[in-house]
Amino acid sequence: MYRSTVGYTCDYYYGSATISEGSSNAAAVREIQDIINRHTDYPIWLSVDGSFGTNTRTAVAWLQSHHDIAGGADGIVGSHTWNYLRR
Repeated sequence: MYRSTVGYTCDYYYGSATISEGSSNAAAVREIQDIINRHTDYPIWLSVDGSFGTNTRTAVAWLQSHHDIAGGADGIVGSHTWNYLRR
């Protein structure tokens, strides 16, 4: 992971589209999973498999809740969550 013009990235995805459970955007999901693993204090290591299932949704909701990310703990990676992940 390194810091780029978009903030922290793992080189899977550079965008900021809203991503939620069941998303078909595997590159964005891998980016979310890898950043959560490497750059947050989430206590469980996620598989970086590009599948936004229950484990990833739970990790995102936990992160949103424990870090008071605007919008609440809905498990959806929107602009506020991307901003937190990319900081």
